[in-house]
Amino acid sequence: MIPVKVYIGLFLAVGGMCFFLAAAAGQPKGMLLGLFFLGWGAVVWYLRYGRGGTVSIRPAQNVLAPVPPRKLDTESPSRGQSDAGFRLEQTLIKSESEQTMPGESLGEEGAQSTDWNPALNELKRLPQTAIAAGLIAAIPSLTTELLAEARNQAVSLEIRDAEFIECILDLELTSAFERAMEFAQDRNLVSLFIDAIVFKATGKSPSAPVGVDMMAGLTHQHRGIAKYALARKYYSVPDPGAWLFGAEYARAKGNAQDPILAVAAGASVLYIRRAAAWATEKALTGRTPTQQEMDELPNAIMVAGLPVPSSGTQ
Repeated sequence: MIPVKVYIGLFLAVGGMCFFLAAAAGQPKGMLLGLFFLGWGAVVWYLRYGRGGTVSIRPAQNVLAPVPPRKLDTESPSRGQSDAGFRLEQTLIKSESEQTMPGESLGEEGAQSTDWNPALNELKRLPQTAIAAGLIAAIPSLTTELLAEARNQAVSLEIRDAEFIECILDLELTSAFERAMEFAQDRNLVSLFIDAIVFKATGKSPSAPVGVDMMAGLTHQHRGIAKYALARKYYSVPDPGAWLFGAEYARAKGNAQDPILAVAAGASVLYIRRAAAWATEKALTGRTPTQQEMDELPNAIMVAGLPVPSSGTQ
């Protein structure tokens, strides 16, 4: 992956050459072209490194979790402002040198088995109410279920790249967050719950993309659901989350700029979200979808004019 600094350098170098060569030749249009590249390079630098850049959050802090669709609070305090968030931040700083310890990618062996999980450990340190205990108990089985479905959908979409499987997991976790909020009604608990699943599944701490990452289509590098909250700000489309995942799918297929590929993932987005919601409901309450609910999903997809993806969920 080419670093953002290289792109900025190219913009500035090309812009400078165009401007000075055009000025020497007395070509106003060439000078304008050079100024365009210089200006664009400056904008990207400002967004990425200047005050215009979005301040990234520390690992394992889901302060930008997507807003649940039902009558739930749309504003969430940062966990970094709470005592729990502060203790987690200190743990992460002390453990920075161990970041590669849990495992580097999703392999066939499934979820990571390490006991070192910052969000899960923090969740266990909170008062152990019935809700908190239920969330903790659900993490192992739900992680396994979501990973299995993510791999199944990657095969259905004809992509076996491990990073794209992690992108599918991120999309699944948006639905898991919504269902868990209905169960717990506590954003701090649910944010820790989601972060713990991310780390257990991938061995990586959640992170939030900055503005230039969103504009340059680099969201696939970030784990967790913060990017889906940011999608509402950057994508003026009816379903920003579906568009973001479609862009990640197009990149995984080798053509990040192809809008047709982005739209083609629409059916899978509908299925992935619903299957993840069912899996979360089962893990937290034991309830499984009825036959009618399962039958309604492919019908809804076909009504939308989309092909029905294959299912690995029973």
